[in-house]
Amino acid sequence: HIADNQITLAKMAGIARGKLIYGDASGDPAVLAVGSADEVLTHDGTDFSWAAAGGGGATFICKSADETVNNSSTYQDDDDISFSVSANKIYALWGTCSIVTSTRYKVQFTIPTGARLFGTIGGEQLGDGKEINDFSGAETAIYQYASPNAISFSLFVEVAGTGGTVQFQWAQNAAHGSDMVMQEGSWFGYKEID
Repeated sequence: HIADNQITLAKMAGIARGKLIYGDASGDPAVLAVGSADEVLTHDGTDFSWAAAGGGGATFICKSADETVNNSSTYQDDDDISFSVSANKIYALWGTCSIVTSTRYKVQFTIPTGARLFGTIGGEQLGDGKEINDFSGAETAIYQYASPNAISFSLFVEVAGTGGTVQFQWAQNAAHGSDMVMQEGSWFGYKEID
C-alpha cells in the first residue's frame, strides 16, 4: 500500500512531450494525445478535446514599398493588399492608404461572386469637399480626389456561398502623364467576425 500523495512526477512513466494527464470517465488517470498545430484545448463539461482555435486576432497587411502607376486609368491589383475569404462568412476590413498624385484617382475592391461590400470611406483634403461616402451592394468603386491624400476605410464583406479573394485595386481616374503613388506604410486589417 502506498500512502496518499507519495507518487512524484519522477516516479511516473515517461509521457511524450505535449501530452496531458487528466481524469477519465472511470476516475482513472489518462493521457490526452497531442493536438495538431494551432489547436486549442476545449472542454464540453465532461471531457477534454482538441479543436481548431476560434475567433483569433486580426490580420494586418502593410505595404512594404511605394507602388506607382503612370498614364493609366485601368484598375490594377495592389501588390500587397488582398486576402482570402471563406464562403458564408462576414469580415470586417479597415485601413488607411496614403496616396500621392497630381490628378484624380479611383480605388475599388473586387470581391467573390455573390459577396456584398458595405461600410464607409473617409479622407482628408478631398478635392470635392466630401469627407465620407457610403456605399453598398454590388457597387464596389469608390472615387476620391486631390493629393496628398490619406483615405480611411471601415468596411464589411459579407461572403455568400462562394469564397475567394478580396483584392484592393486603384488607378488614375483618367490617364495622366504624372505618377500616382500608393505609399509604403499604407495598411489594412481584416478579421472574420461571423
